[in-house]
Amino acid sequence: MQGWPDPSVRRAAQVIAEGGIGRPLKRPDGGHLVGFGPVTASSYEYFEMPASGANLLTITSAHTLDIVEALLGDITEVDARAETLWPYPALADTGGKATREVPDHVDVLARTTSGAVVAADVLGGIAPEDATFRFGLRGTDGWLTLTDGSLFGVQGGNLTLTSSAQDRRASGAWNRTAWES
Repeated sequence: MQGWPDPSVRRAAQVIAEGGIGRPLKRPDGGHLVGFGPVTASSYEYFEMPASGANLLTITSAHTLDIVEALLGDITEVDARAETLWPYPALADTGGKATREVPDHVDVLARTTSGAVVAADVLGGIAPEDATFRFGLRGTDGWLTLTDGSLFGVQGGNLTLTSSAQDRRASGAWNRTAWES
């Protein structure tokens, strides 16, 4: 997977492991991308078929959940819904229509081995200016956030980590090594 090797994900894992935000409680948010919306191109039509193995559920959702497990432990309980909101996206280059046979919207509610509750949504068809990835995690003693402005989901860009633990680091309240590169 492409999420856990990201330096910001590894650093966030250190912050969590060293108690920088206390006990992880809840992870809301998700990934929003331009693809899998009401318009596509004929050269991307294979993404609309399950046989390709390359779609919102198998790529963007899987990369998002990979980050969840890298930071919060294995998913032990899950409820999920996958929907196809745009079953016939327009083909911008030909004027025709494609048939979408895969989900373009995924909602996940889960619990991990750390006890954290995860609420994630992965949405296709978002306007380019709103296409973002946001991983927010609230803990008993603080928070952290991973963000990315890629049009293509979490796997398409570089993540940025912000955290209340940075403030605690400055006061010497926890181990500084998590912030040294």
